[in-house]
Amino acid sequence: MNINEDGKFVPDGTKYISEDEYKGREDYALEPGDVLFNNTNSKELIGKTCLIETPVRGGFSNHMTRIRVNRDLCVPRFLALLLHSAWRKGQFMERATRWIGQAGINIKTLSDFQIPLPPLEVQKEIVAEIEGYQKVIDGARAVLDHYRPHISIHPDWPILELSEVIQEKPRNGYSGKPVDRVTKLKVLSLSATTSGRLDLTKCKYLDEDISRDSPYRCKKGDIYLQRGNTAELVGTAALFDVEEENYIYPDLMIRVRADERKILSQYLLVALQSEPVRAYLKRNATGAAGSMPKINQDIVGRIPLKLPPLATQRRIVAEIEGEQALVAGNRELIARFEKKIQATLARVWGGDETPPAAG
Repeated sequence: MNINEDGKFVPDGTKYISEDEYKGREDYALEPGDVLFNNTNSKELIGKTCLIETPVRGGFSNHMTRIRVNRDLCVPRFLALLLHSAWRKGQFMERATRWIGQAGINIKTLSDFQIPLPPLEVQKEIVAEIEGYQKVIDGARAVLDHYRPHISIHPDWPILELSEVIQEKPRNGYSGKPVDRVTKLKVLSLSATTSGRLDLTKCKYLDEDISRDSPYRCKKGDIYLQRGNTAELVGTAALFDVEEENYIYPDLMIRVRADERKILSQYLLVALQSEPVRAYLKRNATGAAGSMPKINQDIVGRIPLKLPPLATQRRIVAEIEGEQALVAGNRELIARFEKKIQATLARVWGGDETPPAAG
């Protein structure tokens, strides 16, 4: 897991060994310029590749293969980019040996894998071009990661509990069991709300008869909070903002429905995503040590909210929606520049990013 799907080394989850255990194994240390290839994983993930950019005093597991290039022939980052692009196209999945739940690429198969190798200067130009695109992508992602809507609180605004401004009590979702096949009735998944935006591409399905007037049916304007998740994600809120009747929300979510005579749904969403409310939910989440933190309907009902007049709410919502439209443009920017990277790599491979068969 230390190689992510963007082809970058990430230190999260690194394991450790003792100094005594490391003695005699110093040659496993990683140096800048080493290319690290994931040789054993689930079949979909085998072949992820990254470049090591800073020294790592330690080692790498037998699920990894370290490659040190002849720098008179090959730029290390160029090789890492090629191998990772081959992974994206499923080339290693085709060549892998498969076991139950896992697949592997051995050293001989990897050594026989053919790559295009233009002159060094051309390799450097290609790497510089892709790195330029990647900087734009990283900047756009930083905007998406760090933007948070903010409400400038006025001291004269009254503080009300959430239960005072919603139509009915907060309600847990449906506890039915999803099925593997596609049906007409979709059920939201927790991953659909982790970003604070509702992603309806991430859903499951139910093969049950749920009446159209069921309280578990999603309605436009409903807000769903994650009832249980990690400490960082518990209580994450997202707005159901589509005219679609065939969605159910699950038991690990809590629904709140704004009373729009008192509070706008969009304003309530921003308030629930604000740092004071996030801190309140994290502070009040319950669960034994090592277990998933959870919130309940009572905790949600007692969320303290600063409530300005409706006219002020509309102004705040309009301002934030303007900001969010600008921020959302970064998603398109990321998609465009990712396509530029793929087009550059396709040009290297010879037009379609498909590596030739070993011969």
